[in-house]
Amino acid sequence: MKFDETLNNDLKIIAAGIDSFAEDLTEQGVDVINVDWQPPASGNPELISLLQKLQNK
Repeated sequence: MKFDETLNNDLKIIAAGIDSFAEDLTEQGVDVINVDWQPPASGNPELISLLQKLQNK
């Protein structure tokens, strides 16, 4: 399928961790799968480093 042909099809969106984005699209009739996602360790670099060390053991 060519890119310009995709614009003629219904949108199907996956929203990862942005509830308001998913809600706005749903209100507009767009099919949305909302995934409850957050970055590991809430994005804290120190905690991420510790998690990586545990994972490598």
